[in-house]
Amino acid sequence: MRDDIDRLFFNTEDNSNNWLKNTAVLCSVYLTPGGARMLKEVATWLFVDNPCDDAAAFTSRACDKLEDAPVTLASDVGLGRASGSSASPRGPSEDRMEARSSLMH
Repeated sequence: MRDDIDRLFFNTEDNSNNWLKNTAVLCSVYLTPGGARMLKEVATWLFVDNPCDDAAAFTSRACDKLEDAPVTLASDVGLGRASGSSASPRGPSEDRMEARSSLMH
């Protein structure tokens, strides 16, 4: 079973099947509590280089892209409104917006 898992998810010969070389996996694991430690431990088990530096770089680039993107709320652009409807859409609360952006801060 271990050989199958290694072949499918941690294949050091094929980067397309290596989660430690996958940008999305590295970013999402790195941002979780204990994620950097877990990446380091998995790399140690597999006798490969620590992917934390790559994860930090990928995450930083992703945050830079988000920082440069224009921020618009659904209520600002009229999304969610049915044409001719008098019902006003309920936009995200300030607390929700703060929670969404807390990782960037």
